[in-house]
Amino acid sequence: QLLAQKSRELMDLATKIWCQRHKHEAKESETTSPSSVRICPEFFAELKNNPTFHQILQDLDVAEEDQEDLFETLDADNSGVLNLEELILGIAKLRGDARRADVVGVN
Repeated sequence: QLLAQKSRELMDLATKIWCQRHKHEAKESETTSPSSVRICPEFFAELKNNPTFHQILQDLDVAEEDQEDLFETLDADNSGVLNLEELILGIAKLRGDARRADVVGVN
């Protein structure tokens, strides 16, 4: 339950911030679907500085040390970009006692 709720909050937050960053590129009639959100390192840094994002990670029991290099950890394919599925699945794998070394891939 908690994971599903926080995953939804995370998806909504990332989509909202992504839309704010890209509003000049989209027509007003267009809506952004979560599948179109691409998270680059710069956008991820913006997310990490958001208090709501930080609270979601805390609520999901993601260790502070795992949050330091979180983008690199979640970017298992080294593409330099995350989609929301990679972000959410990767964070789910880091919950609790799991640590960065436990994340082999998020695909």
